[in-house]
Amino acid sequence: MARKLMVNMLELAFNPVCNYDFATIKEDEGFQKFISEATIYMITQRSELTIESFYPTMEEPFSITLHFDIRQKGNPSVLHCQLPIHQPRLAEDDSQGLEFHFEYALPKPDPVPMTYPQSNLRSILIFYQDKTFIHWLTPEGFLQNYLKGAIQASVEGPVEDFLRYKVHYVGKATEQEPWKRLTGHSALQSILSLEYPFQYGTLPTHEIAILFLKLKDAVGLQTIAAGDAITDDILDAFKGTNLPPQKTISLDAEKALINAMQPGYNKEFYRNYPKSKDGLAPYNFDAYSFQIMSPIILSYQNGEIRGLLGYDADSIVIRKGHPVKIIQGSMIIP
Repeated sequence: MARKLMVNMLELAFNPVCNYDFATIKEDEGFQKFISEATIYMITQRSELTIESFYPTMEEPFSITLHFDIRQKGNPSVLHCQLPIHQPRLAEDDSQGLEFHFEYALPKPDPVPMTYPQSNLRSILIFYQDKTFIHWLTPEGFLQNYLKGAIQASVEGPVEDFLRYKVHYVGKATEQEPWKRLTGHSALQSILSLEYPFQYGTLPTHEIAILFLKLKDAVGLQTIAAGDAITDDILDAFKGTNLPPQKTISLDAEKALINAMQPGYNKEFYRNYPKSKDGLAPYNFDAYSFQIMSPIILSYQNGEIRGLLGYDADSIVIRKGHPVKIIQGSMIIP
């Protein structure tokens, strides 16, 4: 008997960003361009990460390397990192020479010492000497780019210990740009007001992190058994011409994530999911799944959903006539 299947892959549209930084950069056109593709957002919490023991060195002629540690409050693990500054996506303009300018953001507005190493930094802005902007170095941005292979760097230490986010709220951004949707957001304001910081003395706005997710890919599949007639639906599945609109897939993904994790600040848990008018139910799939193809771990009251770490990502699987199920540790076809 033929079965109609679909695999949907989500990924981060931008690196995880704490609420303080979001409030600071939400009007930036470059930032808006990145997150404009996001159709789902999550309001999460993790202990604040900082850059420690930061200093640059000249490793060889015309090669500057940034050395630093990444630490997280309450986390005994430490990551020892090295980042060559002359590489694609960073300082690509060799004509600018070896002089760079750094600006530091600290958790509190304390004076910045003028000597190396620098510590207790939330982020670093890197410029050429003429103040042309190069890169915004944050702990989470560095780790995401490193794990995706977008930058050349080395990291020593247990990286997975720094990728976990407690999910408080899942929302959709299919009708309004994410930065507008989150401006004055009632759930975000409640979380900032009511959630205790994980670490004493930390401002909640530094612990609350926003994740912006977009649809990376959707693959329709049609299985057939010996003797099955080759119908137009089967041919369309092989051609990939009968997939639902991206908006519909995103609306269903939001419901699947909420139903699976039941975040504490969501008011609607979609108890009858996968039944819905604006999701995938009308397309009559026998089964479909969602995977997160970015290296993050989403924790919730009853467990966690692991994004792409190594070769595996957990799957949220929806089979006709069965409750939603999270299958851990493997990329699967439902």
